[in-house]
Amino acid sequence: MTIFRWALAGAVAMMLAGAATPAFAVDTSLSSDEMAYPREVCQEKTQHALVREGWGDIRQGPEWVQSGAKGPIRVYILCIYRASGTVVVIFAAGDAGTSTLLDGERDRLRYRMTR
Repeated sequence: MTIFRWALAGAVAMMLAGAATPAFAVDTSLSSDEMAYPREVCQEKTQHALVREGWGDIRQGPEWVQSGAKGPIRVYILCIYRASGTVVVIFAAGDAGTSTLLDGERDRLRYRMTR
């Protein structure tokens, strides 16, 4: 992924996390993959992934982002359209000390999004 796309994805994810978390230390985890499917399929896969992995408080943000909560973790999945497909960005944020948990949860969602 180019530096520009990483910067864009990170900036959007940090903005979303900042809007949803109080002012205290947080851990974060980020992944980004380019998929060959259209954004509509990405949105469907996002919904199914969140439900199958047991996420609650599932919310639809702007048409290209969904979020969910599980314990001390909040996750955001972005479906960013490109001519060649969709870039899927998964951003997880949680209380300080949850970095290992964040990585595992993010990886499970990433697996669901690629199948």
